[in-house]
Amino acid sequence: LTMASADQKKSFLAKVPLFQGLKDRQILRLADRMVERNYAAGDMIVKQGQGGEGFYVLISGKADATRERSDGEKLVVNSFGPTDYFGELALLDEDGVRTASIAAIEPTTCLVLTRWDFLATLRQDADMAVEILQAVADARDGADARLRERGVQAADSLAHPLRLLGSHAQPQQPHQRPHLHPQAP
Repeated sequence: LTMASADQKKSFLAKVPLFQGLKDRQILRLADRMVERNYAAGDMIVKQGQGGEGFYVLISGKADATRERSDGEKLVVNSFGPTDYFGELALLDEDGVRTASIAAIEPTTCLVLTRWDFLATLRQDADMAVEILQAVADARDGADARLRERGVQAADSLAHPLRLLGSHAQPQQPHQRPHLHPQAP
């Protein structure tokens, strides 16, 4: 499955749970910045411990997330199929590292959005930033609970990445200058 046009990408992304609260024009703005990447069965898409610089949505195929514990044991902590996504925290935290490795278990095609393109898009639309952050937080709560059920330590808290993005998600009123420091009454 190949998605040549932004409209095809938009139609697909509208089915992705993370983007279901967005307006069509917002999804199209993201679609314009996403690139398609193909992986063969066995290819490593991201590696645990490396810096994360992108967000991935599976168009087709399957991939497994594996976390290596400190004792060297590897656990499959999640499986992904079409419309599933991973790497959302990499969009928010420039210093973050991948908390799991993700490998294609069959030929897999993903749409990829880099952190830089994501932040550029959010700077244009603060409402979209708030909507996506809420969806990420909700999804993260569910993912952490599922990991705890399996006895795997939950991934890093969202508190740090949300703080980092705070300056990007602040809507500014048209005729106001941004305040650097609150004024005493």
